[in-house]
Amino acid sequence: MGCTSIRTSHNPYSPDFMDLCDRMGFLVMDEMYDEWRIAKRQSRDYTALTYGFDCYFDEWSERM
Repeated sequence: MGCTSIRTSHNPYSPDFMDLCDRMGFLVMDEMYDEWRIAKRQSRDYTALTYGFDCYFDEWSERM
């Protein structure tokens, strides 16, 4: 495959996957969220309410 790192995204990966990456020497960029403080917009209507993780990021990001 020719790579030394793997980027995960949007879902927690299994401990087995992480252990395998450790054994094989891959750097894993374990990314849990697909939005942070700024919401992804589903439309060009920027007045529309969103209910993504951006609403909870400041309160929950450290604990998660």
